[in-house]
Amino acid sequence: VSVDSVSHIDYPALQQHAGIRAVVFDKDNTLTAPYDESSVHPRATVGLQHALATFGPSQIAILSNSAGTTRDDPGFQQAQAIEEQLGIHVIRHEEKKPGGLE
Repeated sequence: VSVDSVSHIDYPALQQHAGIRAVVFDKDNTLTAPYDESSVHPRATVGLQHALATFGPSQIAILSNSAGTTRDDPGFQQAQAIEEQLGIHVIRHEEKKPGGLE
């Protein structure tokens, strides 16, 4: 699926018709500007709100090549800042995407 922004995704349809039970977002250039831990990009705000309303915060996560990686985020300080600011879990991983989910 390719869309201009996460705000163009019909999350209830994904859940009801495709059986999707959770969503993992990239951070940079998807939810935030690159390397910005503090705020959701205005174009993504509505989409993130709809995803959270549809799936619930426990079913939403972020997988990033910056925040949450052992090499680029030592001590996971960026990941923790994002979790506190956005209320969304950041997956900790050693390998950059497309890996990192093992």
